[in-house]
This record gives sequence, C-alpha cells and structure tokens, in this order.
Amino acid sequence: MTDFTSDEKPKGKGAIQWTYLLTSAIIILTLMAVVGYLNVKNLQENYKKSFFESSLAVSKSGIKTIEHGLIYGKQLPSFYSASAIVNEIHEYISSADNVSIVSPDGNVYFSVFPKKVPTPETYQALLARLDSALILQSGAQTLLSDGIYHEFMPVMGKDGTISAYLDVSFDESVLSSKTIGFTQSSGLTILVVTLLGTVLFMSILSRVRATNERGEVRRMMLMSIMIANISFCQLVFTGINLMNYRDVLQSNASENTRFVAEIIRRNIDSVIAKGLTFVELEQVQKWMASVVSSTADIKGAVVAVNDGSVSYSSSPGLDVKTRSGQAAPIALALKPDRVNNQATLTMVLDSENLQRKLLAIAGLSGIIMAGSIAALIQITFVVLFVLNRRAISSLKDHNDELENIVALRTREIQLEKEKSDELLLNILPQKVADDLKESGHSDPQMFPNVSVFFSDVVGFTNLSKDLEPKLLIEELSDIFTNFDLIIERYDCQRIKTIGDAYLCVSGMPVADTRHAHNLLNAALEIIDYLKQRNLSSEIQWQIRVGINSGPVVGGIVGIRKYLYDVFGDTINTASRMESNSEPMRINISENTWNLVKNDFKIAARGQFEVKGKGAMHMYFVEDRL
Repeated sequence: MTDFTSDEKPKGKGAIQWTYLLTSAIIILTLMAVVGYLNVKNLQENYKKSFFESSLAVSKSGIKTIEHGLIYGKQLPSFYSASAIVNEIHEYISSADNVSIVSPDGNVYFSVFPKKVPTPETYQALLARLDSALILQSGAQTLLSDGIYHEFMPVMGKDGTISAYLDVSFDESVLSSKTIGFTQSSGLTILVVTLLGTVLFMSILSRVRATNERGEVRRMMLMSIMIANISFCQLVFTGINLMNYRDVLQSNASENTRFVAEIIRRNIDSVIAKGLTFVELEQVQKWMASVVSSTADIKGAVVAVNDGSVSYSSSPGLDVKTRSGQAAPIALALKPDRVNNQATLTMVLDSENLQRKLLAIAGLSGIIMAGSIAALIQITFVVLFVLNRRAISSLKDHNDELENIVALRTREIQLEKEKSDELLLNILPQKVADDLKESGHSDPQMFPNVSVFFSDVVGFTNLSKDLEPKLLIEELSDIFTNFDLIIERYDCQRIKTIGDAYLCVSGMPVADTRHAHNLLNAALEIIDYLKQRNLSSEIQWQIRVGINSGPVVGGIVGIRKYLYDVFGDTINTASRMESNSEPMRINISENTWNLVKNDFKIAARGQFEVKGKGAMHMYFVEDRL
C-alpha cells in the first residue's frame, strides 16, 4: 500500500499530523532562536574585546606622555596637557561614554563625559575591586558596574607607584546597538524560515498517511519527515545567517583596523615631524609588523611613498588590491616629509581570518544539524545547547589566548617607544622633547641665571696633524665622554661640542641657585681628570677653560636635524674668558666671581682688554675652600 494520498481517512490522522506539525515548528523555532541568540552574544563578546584592545592601544601613547610629565615634576591636578590628552583619547574612541583620569582614592582630575561622570564614592568602590598585580602585568583591567564597562589603565608616577588611573568606559547597551542590525535580521530570518518550514511540512503531511492499515501511527516515517524538514530549515537559516554574520564581522574588523591605523599614522607623522624623510625610515617595516601582529583582524600594513615608488610593508609580498569577496583596504594619507614626499598608509584586512570565523560558525551549525538528526526530537534542544556551550567555551579560551598575545605585543611596542624616547632625550632637553611630541614645535625660552663653561684644547691644530684621524677621534671621544660623566654629577648639561671645543651649562632647563658653584666644581674635577690621565697617556692633553654667568636663550635651531643650542652675550663672554685663559687653568668673569668668591680659592688677574667688550676683570680659580 502506498504512503501517498488515499480516499481513506483513518481515525486520528488529523490530530497526529497537527501534533507533528506543531512539534516540528516549535523545534525549528527553538533551535534557530538559540543559535541566533548565541551568535549575537558571540558577536557582542568579539566587539567588546576588540573595543578594549583598541582603546588600550590608543591610550598607551597618551599615558606615556602624562607619565613623562609626572617624572619631571608636573602635578596632575594642574597638568594642562593631561586634559588635552583625555580629549584626544575620547576623539579617537568614539564609542566611549566617558574618558577620565582618576586618583587612586577616587577623585576625578579630568573627564570627558557626554553622559554622567561617576561620583568619587562610585570610583572608590570600583578601584577597590582592582587587582594591582593583574593591572600592572597586563596594562589594563575591565570591570562591569551598573551596566557600565570600565577599562582602568595605570598611570605611573616618578616613584614607580600608580599615581592615577585612566578610565575608558561605555554603556553595556552599546553592545546591543553594535549588533542590533544583525539581531533584527536574524530574528526576521528565524520567523520567515519557521513559516517556510511549517508550510512545507504541512504540504507533505497533507499527502502522507499518518497511520497504517492497522491504525498504528507511522512514527518512523513521520519522524524522518520532521527531521528532514528541520535539517532543510537549518540549512536555509545557516546560509542566510552566515551572510549577515560576515557583514557584521567585517564591519567590526574594519573599526578595529581603523583604530590601529590611526595609531600607526600618528606615530609615523610624529617621526616625520622631527625632520626625517620617508626613505630614511629603515625600521618602519619591523615596527609596523610588531604593531599589526597584535590584531588578528589585520593582515598587514603598507606605506607607499610617491605613488608606490618606495614602499614599506609589515610583511613581504603584501597585496593591497581588493579582490572579489575581500574587504576593502583602509587607506590614510600621511603628512608630507621635509622634502614634500607624499605617502599613504594602507591597512589590509585579513580576509582569511574572516573566512575562518565564518567556517567556525558553519561548522557549529553543522554540529547542530547532526545532533538533531542523531538524537531523539525530545532531547535535541538539550544536546544542541550543550554543544553550543562547549563551542563558546572553546572560543572564549582562544580569545583569552589572543588577548595575552595582544598584551605581549603591546608591551613590546611600549619598550620600542621607550627606546625611541630615551634616544630623543639624549639629543634634546625633556621639555623641548615633550613640546615636539605634543605640538611639533618648541618655542625658545629665556633663562635669566645660568653659568656657561667653554673649553678648548691647547695645540689642537698640531695634534690633529700628528695623530691618525681614527686615533684623534677615539681620544676626543674618550675625553668628552668623561667630561659628560663629570658634569652630570654636578647637575650640568652639555650643549654641544665643536671640534675640540666643549660647551656646557648649569642652571637650565631646571633653575638652580648654585649654578656657578656646580660648574666650578665640575671644571676643577675635569682639570684633575686630565692631569691624572696625562700621567699614563702618551698624548698629553691640555685645555683652557672659561666660565661666565648671566642670562641665555635656549631653543632649537632650524627645522631639520634638530639641534638644541644656547644664545646670548653670556655665551660670547664665556668664549672670551676661555681664549684669555691659560693651559689647565680656569678663567672666570667678574659675574661668576661675585657668585662664588666666598667658597673657592680665587686669584685676581686684573683687567684685560677683550675684543668687543673693552676692559674686563678676570680671575683664576685655584681650588675649593
């Protein structure tokens, strides 16, 4: 007897068909609703992790600038640059509800809050929950309070302890807003596919006998039809859902990539602003690779100079052309360098990573379908729920591993930046370096009370003729290195060397009432050092030293290859003191003598005619009293 249409209508057929029809519709709706819900939560978790990874990367540079200010005596409550940094971070992280700098006891120093800034009591409760060891190790810790996520990042003081916290927070509802399009589309798909499956199942049941000739329910046949219908609906739902999922993942990856691109652009622009050209950035390829490797969504970055005539890439063979099915690269224009080279930074999204995520979702849907076919209909929901939980747990472990890798790479980037900052501070004073990093320029500054040391090697012309160039440079380097070590012990600062001439100052950039004493103590030790050195050296080095005190102007010379220099009549007079000195003697002006006459053994030399100055009193410093 055929299973298809017959004039016979056994008793109970309609009730059986409606029971299976209703059961099938409920199972279809439930399975797809659960899968859709888990996909939405998974998307929200991905966005949250990407958001906090990006905000940490964006904030690190600003935090380091604030920490430099604290090291050199700035106080947070009155540190204007800190307020500007808070505003800059908020501009970069557009999704943030609030960016604040908070003291360890909960007081708010600076805040940018389009909504409502937490009270000190609220911050005190939040800060009490922080794990100090964790936040120092990873660089940040995230807390959830009253529906608000807070990412706290430490700001270290000059004593090595946490002076404040940078708090980047956003409302938990932003997760829903970021996935609302996917949620609505997924919900609509669930309803349409459920309706389609119900109509299809109803059409099949209308042509099938629910019972055999003995009136027994054909359970295996009806179950097979129901499972086949559920599997078909799952296939349709999975296909539509994957297309929607791809768009949301791609949007999330693009947002995260743009954050990183802004960081790379800002750092390259700051390097170019110091006077380098694009073709001189030998380390850019290695540096970009370390930045890009911390974000799985990014395949690589390329800096193309002059329409591609010169290129730096974070990975060899990186192709910035868009192919079918791939996400469009993100291109940002860089500031022109000092020779007006034009360059473009292009960030390439990792389409393979996106495909891997989509395949993982497709695999998850396949597991659900296999489970629904293999298990009884009554326990299918339970089986699929367990499988989903396991898959989500595995994904969470993988995300945690990626987060650790990002933290490690971020630390490596931070170490590289610290090396760059240390190199910059070997060339320029702290304040000048900070000004250049913040605004790209530094205004000259007047220092009213400074002592200037000027020395010259006696007979250097003859020495340079007699000595091999390599030996001459080695000797000068050794002598000037020891000069540097000596003056540092007395809070003095070398300005420059010109051939055999050595110029240093005391009393700037940090004012010091004992600037003349510091410089004389250093000068006496320099003379003693050379005398001791000459006892065991074949080459006998002798210098003349001149010192003068008064006002000077300090600033950067030129707009390329920055050089910090000092200017003013005080410098010229110090040079005259040196030229009127004698070998291995320290000749000081009357200005300096008035400052130190009670603390050093000084011999008056009388008046000497000085070119352009007239008669000037000069003094030899013999020793300390």
